[in-house]
Amino acid sequence: MSGCLADVAAALVDGELDHAARERALRHLMRCPACRAEVDLQRRLKARLRDVGPPSPSAALTSRLLGLPVTTPLGPPEARSADPVDRPVRPPAAPRPATP
Repeated sequence: MSGCLADVAAALVDGELDHAARERALRHLMRCPACRAEVDLQRRLKARLRDVGPPSPSAALTSRLLGLPVTTPLGPPEARSADPVDRPVRPPAAPRPATP
């Protein structure tokens, strides 16, 4: 690229410029064929990447992820103790009437 819009070409393509900066960049593109070609190339590349979609995880990554131990919010099973938190909770007994 010629360097004219080097710092804002990607932001222009991604729609990240404010109104004033966008207008300046578009005016520049009307006069500079090198920048116009670069911005056009970036737009085509972005469209192509959008069509391709995100990559699938590799078989090795999938295998490693599936091999990870399953944990709960309380931590892995070996780290938990036989804490009362793990036992079922019984409702409190009804209070006994006082005897006179």
